[in-house]
Formats: sequence, C-alpha cells, structure tokens
Amino acid sequence: MKILKVIKAISLFFSAVIVLFILGIMLYKLWYITNRESDLNYVNRIYENSRKIDSIKYQDNNYVDGKLIMQKNVWKKGQGNKSKKRAEDVNILVDNSIVVSISDYEKNVIYLYQQGYEKTIQRKIADSEPIDEVSNSFEIFKPCSFLIVGEEFIEEKNTVTVECFMENLKSIKYWIWKDYGIELQAKEKNGRSVFKRENIEVNKEISDDLFLLPKGAQITD
Repeated sequence: MKILKVIKAISLFFSAVIVLFILGIMLYKLWYITNRESDLNYVNRIYENSRKIDSIKYQDNNYVDGKLIMQKNVWKKGQGNKSKKRAEDVNILVDNSIVVSISDYEKNVIYLYQQGYEKTIQRKIADSEPIDEVSNSFEIFKPCSFLIVGEEFIEEKNTVTVECFMENLKSIKYWIWKDYGIELQAKEKNGRSVFKRENIEVNKEISDDLFLLPKGAQITD
C-alpha cells in the first residue's frame, strides 16, 4: 500500500509539473505575442517619422571584415509619387566606375547609365521597387523574431537598437535613427558584414539639376 501511495504521489507530482510546464508555454506565447505587437508598433511609429523627410542625401557603405566592398551615393527629393531620386553605385572593387540611376516616380520611369558614357537605358519602375527604401525597411521586421535591445547614440543621433532573428539566417542588429526613421547601421552577429549609412543631410536644398540626364544622352529601351 505504501508503495502504491508513493507511486501515486510521484504520478501526481509529474502530472502537476507537466501542467505547469504547458501553462508556462502558453503564458510565454501570450506574453511574446503581446510584447512583439507592442514592439512592432513602436518600431513602426519610428519609421513613420520618415514622412518628415522632404529631401535627403546620404552615402551607403557596405563592409566585410573591415574592407569597403560596396558604396552608393543617394539624393532624393519630394515624397511618394512626386519624388525624384538619383543613385550612384561605385564599383569599389574594380575600377571605381559609377553607374547612375535617375528615378522619376511621377513619370514612372528610371534612367540608367554609366558615368562618362552617352548610352542611357530607360525602363518603367517596377511595382516591387520601393519608392523609399527608408520607410519600406520596416517590412523586414514583420516575418522575423526581434528584440528591442536598447538605445544608442551614433554620431550624436539617437537610435533605437533592434536585433532581428530569421530562420536559417544569422541574427542582424539594426540601429534606427529615431528622429527620421532612418537605418544608420546594420551588423551581423559575427560582426563580419557591416552596413553604414553616413554623411546624411536631411531637408537641405538639393538642386534639380542632379535629376537631369547629361547632355548628349542617347536613350534606348
């Protein structure tokens, strides 16, 4: 009888442990979903600050093991479908040649040419091509598990730091400028790959001449 009572007590104990374990998982999921939605809303509100940007100039630099491998200079003026953008992709690894793209979102057209050459390719802007990389960056957080890990100043700019965890990918940490919803930096957990957005100028005058094709441009479809 004593043995049966002991077995029964042990059985009840393990049953209680299992119930508490399941209950703990349910509570954690509830907390995680609530907390994630709260964090998503917070990050989304920060990205919405990009609406305050009427013009912007910046330089995107990508590093691997401390070596600069990609560089892009960007000028953007206007908002939404009324905006224009010029981007210069610099071929850092080969010859420093520059490929220029000029996007006119009102006319739904983009022009591509290599600096120093007259041949210019014209095509329509694809529906999948974001008008504004800054405000569309928020989409990267929707499919991933992420944590807001703190706040930090980068070159006197107050940022919120977000770590994103995606399936089959390494975690990436982002530093987002709170004032304007601009990503200033992104870094893989191992630190090998680093993205930096630098030399930023917000809401300063940008000449319309930057969005004109060079004289003698020969446009082809």
